[in-house]
Amino acid sequence: GSSLLPAHILKRKQRSIRHTRAVAAAEPPKDRRRRLPRLSRRRAQLAACVLGVCALFFLCLWQLPVEPGVQSRLPDSSSQLPATADGADVATAPAVNIAIASDEEAPFGLLGVVNSTLVHCATPAALRFHLIVPNARRAPLRSQLERLWPRLHVRTYSLDGGGVRAKIARHLRQSEREPLFASPFRYAVAYLPSLLPAVRRVLFLHTDVLLRADVAPLYASFELAGAPAAAVEDCATPLSALVDTASPALSSFSPSSCALDPAVMLLDLDAWLSLDVPSRVEYWLAQNRRLGGLFALDAAAPPLVLALLPLYRRLPREWNVAHLGRRRLSDPEIAHWRDFWKGRGVRYSATASGPTLVITAGG
Repeated sequence: GSSLLPAHILKRKQRSIRHTRAVAAAEPPKDRRRRLPRLSRRRAQLAACVLGVCALFFLCLWQLPVEPGVQSRLPDSSSQLPATADGADVATAPAVNIAIASDEEAPFGLLGVVNSTLVHCATPAALRFHLIVPNARRAPLRSQLERLWPRLHVRTYSLDGGGVRAKIARHLRQSEREPLFASPFRYAVAYLPSLLPAVRRVLFLHTDVLLRADVAPLYASFELAGAPAAAVEDCATPLSALVDTASPALSSFSPSSCALDPAVMLLDLDAWLSLDVPSRVEYWLAQNRRLGGLFALDAAAPPLVLALLPLYRRLPREWNVAHLGRRRLSDPEIAHWRDFWKGRGVRYSATASGPTLVITAGG
């Protein structure tokens, strides 16, 4: 096209533009020459650092000393056990899963269950404890247990798993703004399949239980035959002592029927789910809240008993004996335990006629 510039000035400008383009093509800008090598060096340093950390990690695993007979403290619930430290071979002993639920601030009951179970078990390395406790207590309790029993196999669980806490809470109050009638942990047994998804068979123990026998043979050999649970029949407590059998909602139950004691129960969690025991428990909780008066609002045993009465198998009576086989404590025993707890800043208020451990903070 045409230009208003003189011909000689236009030619000089065109030569200048061609020269600038040639220089730009031959030599990249200074900032680019500086940036590319720096990026390459940083990437190389990062890669070397990652490789070094990985190599150090695997070297530590390779050289880590392992105490004979000790495996991970969080084993799979179905895993087989190695030989114990004293040489007794328990490699063929299957794991014995034990579940305990508690929200006690001072876990005396839980510690008593764990200790008595370990003491009376011929193969304590086979025991797997599954503890359902408040989130704030999980780490401190685990540390406490591992200090007392360094080789204890234990896992702690939250009640929030599978939305269990919310499912329980909606049946334990009349409205969202009201406080709960009772602790949700008292109902945790109904939701064990959701809380322990990797466990298929489990022995549930209440925190007021003390073991005086080896539970491994019971766990391994008792046949549930399709029943969701096995428990000891409690004919000292007729059903009429737990629930209002005069209510039309309970017309299918005999008032003189024997209850069951849920403090010691062997559970098949597959059958528990297939027979929908959680929904059965929730049904009776909902009926009690709707009708009122079927059983105490803060009572955890009645809905579980009503759900299981048509379904459970009977355990031998010796597997759940009230009050350690005695109905009374002697006066010297009461004095001993009162002094024992007093020295620890705790008040012990049991009586000879009611040998139940009742402790409260403070002297």
